[in-house]
Amino acid sequence: MRNLVKLTVVMTAFAALAACGGSNEPAKEPSMENPTPSMTAPAPTTTSTGEPITPPETANPPTSSMGGGMDGTMGGMQPGGMQQGTTGTSGMGGETGTMGAKEKMTDSDIAAVVNAANSGQMELAQLAAKNAQSGQVKSFASMMVTQQKDVANKAKTVEQTARIAPTDNDVSLQLKSDTETTLTTLKGQKGKDFDRTYMDSQVKIQREVLDTIDNKLMPAAQNGELKTHLTDVRKKVSDNLTKAQQIDDKLNSSSTGTAPAGGTKKGTTTKPNQ
Repeated sequence: MRNLVKLTVVMTAFAALAACGGSNEPAKEPSMENPTPSMTAPAPTTTSTGEPITPPETANPPTSSMGGGMDGTMGGMQPGGMQQGTTGTSGMGGETGTMGAKEKMTDSDIAAVVNAANSGQMELAQLAAKNAQSGQVKSFASMMVTQQKDVANKAKTVEQTARIAPTDNDVSLQLKSDTETTLTTLKGQKGKDFDRTYMDSQVKIQREVLDTIDNKLMPAAQNGELKTHLTDVRKKVSDNLTKAQQIDDKLNSSSTGTAPAGGTKKGTTTKPNQ
């Protein structure tokens, strides 16, 4: 019985010792028990299953489809939008130059040019028919008056039939300006000087009109009747140029005492070769 009591006392003491915690660890400081939470939680390095997490790749900054960067030069373009190595042009469609290069002439433009050339030739011919001294010059001028009246009547018929309203443009206005300049010069001259100046101007004018018809009017004409009229006018201008050149050569050769090409000097005779 005594042994049983001792055993009970020993077991009770052992139980009391175990209840006291038997641990030798020192008490923790309050700061360690409740640490201040971090503002950003560290990224997990593993998944819930324990597999490592691969960090996402850093995306490259987007680039322009034109191959440009952030320095303002897009796709080889220089500041101002002009591509390197090219020359910019201004105006509609980027096109420059005179009317012939800038835009195609319309039938209305063409009709105005034909009328300007016709009326200018008429004024010059009427003045020459009155003031010329040479019989050849007077005859040429009278022929031009008759011809230009006929051309004007046919042009009016074409315009009415095709319903073309002449519209002044750079070419027609230039022809009118040239006519006024020539008229002013001729009105200040008389006799042989008048004859030579008139015929010189005719050679120049006929060449310019012929060039305008070939390079500006005919390529741009749309109406069939207008094209036919231009063809007729061109033939007359070509014939006028030939006649004007012949008369002009004779007038110039007589004033200088030299023979025209293929001829002999005035006042001399040729002798056959011995």
